[in-house]
Amino acid sequence: MSKRDVIKKAYELAKESHKGQKSIDGKPYFEHPKRVYLKLKKVNQDSVLLASALLHDIIEDTKYSLKDIKKEFGEEISFIVDSLTKIPGYSKNFNKTLNKVKKGIKKDRRVLLIKLMDMHENIRVLKFVKKEERDKVTAKTFRMLDVLQPFCKTKLEKRLLEDKRKAIHKYLYGYNLEK
Repeated sequence: MSKRDVIKKAYELAKESHKGQKSIDGKPYFEHPKRVYLKLKKVNQDSVLLASALLHDIIEDTKYSLKDIKKEFGEEISFIVDSLTKIPGYSKNFNKTLNKVKKGIKKDRRVLLIKLMDMHENIRVLKFVKKEERDKVTAKTFRMLDVLQPFCKTKLEKRLLEDKRKAIHKYLYGYNLEK
């Protein structure tokens, strides 16, 4: 299968599997992985990265399993998707999820780029979340950013991380951070 075909197959599977699901902002859920994909496509044309971006929520939110992803897309993509999949009982298992993400990044740096773009999109919809829940989400996001920071080596990764930190700061404290 060509690189373009892999991306197209991931796009179609994500679109179909998220059909009928709504995001917290009321839009079709597929728009979330699609936006992550489109943002990454601007900075990196790697087909495994882009296909994984489209599929990053598929195990958590659909009937598809890791085994299905591995069968359809292979070891590399399934590893990245699995690294980005929250452990069930996310609130109670947040630290385990953090460790899973770190382990994934150590093996494949594309996990980091997808996670940063995913967080960007999640921050974008925080305004639709009730304040109490938003406070919990932003605190966890700050914690995730702290964990991701040592892995950010390139200018792009550092800039993406800092952009997320500033956006979360605005939600927590109501004002932008100055440089």
